[in-house]
Amino acid sequence: MIIDKNEYYEMGFECAPENEKLLESCLIRAEYVLNAISGGTVNSAIKQSASSEALIKQAAAFETEALLKAELSDNLHSVSAGDFSYTTAEKDTVDVPQTVKRLLSAAGCFRGTGIVEVIE
Repeated sequence: MIIDKNEYYEMGFECAPENEKLLESCLIRAEYVLNAISGGTVNSAIKQSASSEALIKQAAAFETEALLKAELSDNLHSVSAGDFSYTTAEKDTVDVPQTVKRLLSAAGCFRGTGIVEVIE
């Protein structure tokens, strides 16, 4: 795991105690996301320098935060038609925040991967 929950908290992010199990899951998923968008270069970039490691850890924290918020947001929609009604819940799709992409780029994760990072 790139960061653990203690490092996540040390960076100023928060999570309610009842959601800590979900936080652990999001920390693991964030690592998968970072590896996917960087072409698997995260682990080698971490070993390059302390500054790269710090940037990647920050990217992991921001991605974890995005995943956690998406998991905790329930978009409930109620529909009524005459005497019938029902409620559906939708989960938002999670886009990788630009902050995460920029931190990974600054850490050197996109060099030599064939992945071109376009800054809007």
